[in-house]
Order: sequence, then C-alpha cells, then structure tokens
Amino acid sequence: MTRSSYAMPSLAGLNLHAATPTGAHYGVNSDASTAIALIALSRLARAKDAVTLARVAASPFGATLLLALRALTLRVALAAGFDQGLSDANITALFNLPGSSTKYQSQYGDFGSLQSRLPWPQYKRLVAALLEALTTARQRELGHVPGQLMLASAPLDNAGQATLAALVTAVEQSMLTSLRSGEAGGASSSSSSSSSSSRRTTPPPLPQPPLPPPPPPQAQAAFAIDPTQSLSTNLTRLVASRARRQLNAPEVATLIAAFDDGLSVFQAGGAAARQQLLAANVLTALTNQSGTWLWAATVEAVEHPTSSIALLAAAVVDFCSNTAAMLFADAAADFTTGVMAGAAPSSLTLRYAGGTGATSKGLYAPDVRSGCIGDARTG
Repeated sequence: MTRSSYAMPSLAGLNLHAATPTGAHYGVNSDASTAIALIALSRLARAKDAVTLARVAASPFGATLLLALRALTLRVALAAGFDQGLSDANITALFNLPGSSTKYQSQYGDFGSLQSRLPWPQYKRLVAALLEALTTARQRELGHVPGQLMLASAPLDNAGQATLAALVTAVEQSMLTSLRSGEAGGASSSSSSSSSSSRRTTPPPLPQPPLPPPPPPQAQAAFAIDPTQSLSTNLTRLVASRARRQLNAPEVATLIAAFDDGLSVFQAGGAAARQQLLAANVLTALTNQSGTWLWAATVEAVEHPTSSIALLAAAVVDFCSNTAAMLFADAAADFTTGVMAGAAPSSLTLRYAGGTGATSKGLYAPDVRSGCIGDARTG
C-alpha cells in the first residue's frame, strides 16, 4: 500500500464518554479492611491509596459528602422498611466499620445498638446498595465532577453545593430502587404481604451455633509489612494492628498529618516531596533514611499505649523530634572532637533523605563565626 492510498481510520464513531463496564469501579473493593466511608468515597475518586483517600475525606467536598451520605443512608433504610429505631449514631457506626464486615459476619458482631436494629443480611444489602449507587453515578457527569472536586480539594462553592445535591438525590433514588426490588430480606410494606407471610409453611431457620471465643492476644497474627502497599498505608496498618481495631477516616487523616510532620522534622524536602515519600512503595521508602527514621519513631510510639489516636499521632512527632535532636547532638560532638584534634573546620554531613535518598551537606553545620552550632543554610 502506497502513502497516497493509505487512509487514516475515522474517529467519528468513537465514543469518548462510554460508560464504565458493569462492576468496574476502580476504587477499593467492598470487602476490604478499609472503612466503608472511605470505600464509598473511593468509588467517586477512583483511588485506592490510603493517603489519597484520607486527603479526599478531609477535603471540603468530601467531608460534606460523607455527612450527606450518612443522612441519606438513614432515610433509605427507614423508607425500605428496616427497623424504625435506627439513628444517626447507628449509621455513623456503620460507616466506620471495615468493608470486610460485609463478607465476614464475625467482624460485624452480634452486640451493639446497630447490630440489634440492623441484622447482618440487611446490613449487607444496605451497604451494597450504597456502593452500587455511587459506582453507577460515577459513570456519568453526575458522579465524575464530585470525584474531581474531592481530588482537587476544591472549596465548596454554590456550584459545588448544587452538584452535591444532585448526586445525593440520584444516589438515594438508586438505593431505594435497589432495596425495594429485593424485599425478601426487608420488612413488609403492606398488611397483605404480612398476612401472606404468616401463612407460609416454610419452617423457621435453625438457630446458629454460638461463635467461637476470640483467640487470646498472644495467638493473634503478628503485624507484617505488606510489600505491595505504600509507606503511609503500612504505617497506618501498624497503628491499627496495635489498636486492635479498624481506624475511621478522621483518625487516618490525623495519622497522615503526623507522618508528614515527622518527615518535615527530618528535613525530607518540601510538602510535595514528603507526600511522594509517603505514597511510595514501602520497600522503596525504607531505603530512604527519612522514611526509615519515621518508621522507627512510629514503632516506638505504638509501644507506649495511649487513650486516643490523636495522642499517638502526637507521640510519633515527638519521637521524630527526639531522633532529630540526637542526630544533631552527634553531629555537634563529631565537629567538636575534630576541632580539638586540630582538624580543619568543615561542614558536617548528615544523611537526610530529602525525598530522594541523597546526602544533604551542610545541615546543622557549625557556625564558626559565632562559635555556635547553627544551620549552615542560613549562613
């Protein structure tokens, strides 16, 4: 075929806005150990990393959307005929549960206000309806725009509020349609269905045997680094492992901020470089000295139990500061020893990561003009 006879393919029939295939959500799986609140946001943001999801949840649009999703989930549950005693507190507890509780009933539990009002089968249906509604919305502009607003941490202006209202309306209607189309697990919506169910000849289900007691603490699996996840995700998993529970979205955001502060203490570059290090694969990040020191500080912090995640996050920053102070003292001692031995003054080298793993020279070098130990970068 000659150049003159070659015809370029036509793009006229190409649909650049084709709907996402059914079942493809590109977010966190519904049965993951991540909190349901973050799984819900991941369906719109199409993100899986803990750092990104924590930032999305803390964004103006994301925080407001979570409040709206909790409110509409309660309205849908009541409208679908579930226990009318369900409350805002129950739905808040539901959003903080791990997604794996939809797969394993033992993680949902048998005791508590939520569990007493929302049996596990209904709980699974309600969560599935919510996530499916968000996935469907994301296939259109209706859900695409909210995802972009959260990723950009854009302010919630009038246009954003209108976008939020349209999304809430669509998600609520979709959930109601889904739940009402399979009312076998829900409450009857009329007296006729109630009377017909009373005439069923199906015998009641046999009582289930009691769940085995939880294993003793020493029998629980030890924490292990997940080499497929980022540094921040593994640090958050370490804290959750010591706390013996799933962390909620605000707690994860508090920890991420503490990790960033810790890297700042170690002078690991600017904000972008620190975020890049936190989002890097854990095995790569631990070859960076700032990442290694942050890991050591977090391990030290979790060995001292605290009453809240906020206090533990503050302890991580404190241990980072203590480590930096010891490094500073060692550098000062090395310089003093060199001067007393008659060595020519030279800038000290401290191996800080700086986000690239390179050696930064001149950090905390002595100020020979004043006889004090200062920061060589400021002269």
